[in-house]
Amino acid sequence: MTRSAIIGRLRAWIVAQQERLTLNDVAEDTLIVERGYLSSLHAMNLLLYIEELRGAPIIVDSLQPGAFRSLATIYERFFVEGCDA
Repeated sequence: MTRSAIIGRLRAWIVAQQERLTLNDVAEDTLIVERGYLSSLHAMNLLLYIEELRGAPIIVDSLQPGAFRSLATIYERFFVEGCDA
């Protein structure tokens, strides 16, 4: 799957969680936690969705602060680095 496709799916997922958002509200560099687009309640479901997109599990114990800062950060951390988390 391409970077663009992954970012698009992540964007759509976040928008689906918040009725007040549109796709235009969430850019690659939008600070999704700081803006309240992603709550701690959503984080676990997002992790499960990322695992589905990656086709590989995420080791939760190795998560670092800022992993969900933006769509670009999520992509880099979970799809480019190729690590377990």
